Amino acid sequence: MRLLIRSAIFARRNSPLQPPPDYAGDRHPRGSAIEASSVLLIGTGGLGSPTALYLAAAGIGRIGLVDYDTVDETNLQRQVIHGQSQRRCAEVESANSGMLDINPFLAVMFIMCR
Repeated sequence: MRLLIRSAIFARRNSPLQPPPDYAGDRHPRGSAIEASSVLLIGTGGLGSPTALYLAAAGIGRIGLVDYDTVDETNLQRQVIHGQSQRRCAEVESANSGMLDINPFLAVMFIMCR
């Protein structure tokens, strides 16, 4: 979110050809501001599961997941990150494996709480 806010402010204040003054893109070891960013995602259900997949595919460097539920067969049609093989598994563990399949360089921290 912070990256998006900075980009919006940058677009209004500066010309599109100059990076914002606090941009650290090339100074990060992996080379981009997206890879240097972190996201905390609350919930890995119907809205959180596709969000987690898109964030992993976008190349976010660190993602934290918070959820308490387990994967249920009745929710699989809308929780796209989970599959039949992960039934009765914690949703955060299932989401972790799904995101690491897309982006093996992703650092994932998950918390199982309500």
